[in-house]
Amino acid sequence: VAGVAMVNSHGSVENVTLARGGTDAAISITRSDGKKPVLLIDNRISNPGPMGVHVTESAVTARGNTITGAKLDAEKDMGDAFYAVDSRLVIEQNVMRGNAGSGVTALRSQVRLNGNGFIGNGRSGLLLLDGSRGSATGNSFDRNHKSGVELGPRSARETAPWAARSASAPVRTRRKEAESLRSDGPFGVLAFPSGCRIRTHRPRKGATRGAPARTSAS
Repeated sequence: VAGVAMVNSHGSVENVTLARGGTDAAISITRSDGKKPVLLIDNRISNPGPMGVHVTESAVTARGNTITGAKLDAEKDMGDAFYAVDSRLVIEQNVMRGNAGSGVTALRSQVRLNGNGFIGNGRSGLLLLDGSRGSATGNSFDRNHKSGVELGPRSARETAPWAARSASAPVRTRRKEAESLRSDGPFGVLAFPSGCRIRTHRPRKGATRGAPARTSAS
């Protein structure tokens, strides 16, 4: 089912290359929610099953990993680099590129992102669902098909505006991340709070170069 599976256990996976591993995920972590998180450090995951890393009821810190080529399942779903349920994730300095789904999908989870690259994924860079909460500093979102960040209804209510979540970061870092989101996909940030749809638009063709993106709600 998984190239590496951890159930009710703790430890680390470091400097490993996993290619075409697992019908479920390259790495699967289940109920490893102790005092210390499971560590995923400097691994290379390519062409896994429908998920690169599948995390359930666990605490995980992932740093310096590259995950590429996760595929959709038989129902044309999944395809995420990280897929987390009821978990706590710290994701730092990873590259999630060319996955059929999203870079990170989280359900009822807490996610902290720092210095990651979300590049050319088939859906969103980050997808927060079912009350998940997230914070981000210094990430790059580039050419993700749907949006840089997508918030489901409950997550949109739980998560503060993205810029406010990164308020403690240096001004240059916050500006870089905001510009990255504005240029990514049809929407930079796509949220669905209580039926309200918030869109960050690309500048119109012919608009002044460097003009700020417009935001509208309907």
